[in-house]
Amino acid sequence: MLKAALKRLLVPFLLSMFSVDTTAAQSARPDPSWRAFNNKAYGFEIRFPPDYSLLDHFTKATPKDTAVYTYAHLTNGTRSVFVHVQGWSSGFVKPNEKLDFLPYARSLTVSECAADGDCSSDCEIKSESEITYSKFKGVRFDVDLITTCVNPDIGKVDLKKTERKPPVYVFDISNNQKKGTLIFQRVFDDNPMSDDVLDAIISTLRPTNE
Repeated sequence: MLKAALKRLLVPFLLSMFSVDTTAAQSARPDPSWRAFNNKAYGFEIRFPPDYSLLDHFTKATPKDTAVYTYAHLTNGTRSVFVHVQGWSSGFVKPNEKLDFLPYARSLTVSECAADGDCSSDCEIKSESEITYSKFKGVRFDVDLITTCVNPDIGKVDLKKTERKPPVYVFDISNNQKKGTLIFQRVFDDNPMSDDVLDAIISTLRPTNE
């Protein structure tokens, strides 16, 4: 009797200790309810959970009304990630440097963190790894955000701190007509989108013009 009673008490307790909470993982799995963001200019699509909205902060269009630069905020009101779509610009590479994707992606990643003022910020790339989804090649950059604050009264640095930030993802979305990049960045978000949700969103990246 005693053994049976102990078994009834101990088994649920031990199972609870080693069980895995799959709620977050399940919510990050793409399904038909996910909404789509389709970019016709570069011919790609990503999908995101239905509780998220893509807020377009800035879109610049060509005379043919195809977006060449989009700066958007993908958020559910709490968690967020910035999504950038933009054409390649020689302003992000050194003079006489070829517009190859990898060095270009590095330059873009560093520029994503640049900010001026009494407190300036810069990103330092600590590591990188190449990734591919559908036909799109990309790079994941692990970055540190370096913030430097200058006291305007004395003209000297009175604060400098370095903190690790969520990875930045840059994809080459170029097509036969134009070169473009797709960037996911969470450097300045107070509540960045979790890695599992962003990874699930990135996994839906696919071409639409084939």
